[in-house]
Amino acid sequence: MKETTVTIVVPAYKRMQYLRAALKSVVIDQTIPMVIAAVFRKSILEGAEYPRRIGGSYDYWLAYLAVKDGQACYYVPQRLTRYRAHQGSGTASRGVRNLRDNVYVCRKLLADTKLVPYRASIRNGLGILYGKMALYYFERRSFQRGRVLLNKAFSLLNHPKNILTLAANAVLVLCEKKFH
Repeated sequence: MKETTVTIVVPAYKRMQYLRAALKSVVIDQTIPMVIAAVFRKSILEGAEYPRRIGGSYDYWLAYLAVKDGQACYYVPQRLTRYRAHQGSGTASRGVRNLRDNVYVCRKLLADTKLVPYRASIRNGLGILYGKMALYYFERRSFQRGRVLLNKAFSLLNHPKNILTLAANAVLVLCEKKFH
């Protein structure tokens, strides 16, 4: 049987529409979940920046690398794995390091000029991460460090729901630590 190759020519404006939609889907909506069942083409790493600091956010970074230059990225909603976090797992043991990895990725995304239309959403996501880190440090009675991170979080958050949620959680954690 003879193989045939078909080339489909897509107008440039359609490619740009796809690229914008794919970037929003992967970077903002995070439709490629950070799970152990993610599969990526080796070609997206060729010549790409892959800093060691990506850490536990490797699949988020790889999904971004796949779509930033217009390559395809797909999500399969079927459950393909079973997963549980146990005491020795990376999810359980890395704690705040996972948050730091995510902060690093968000900062890298903010530097990408292709993502300018989504900077407000990325900044809000970065604020949420700083807020989670602040709560982590408050719970461990590292109040100075938590306060610095909380200030960073509030300076980045731009959705009232996120601001109120973080404020309420911070008050609850601080009151709990003060009175116990």
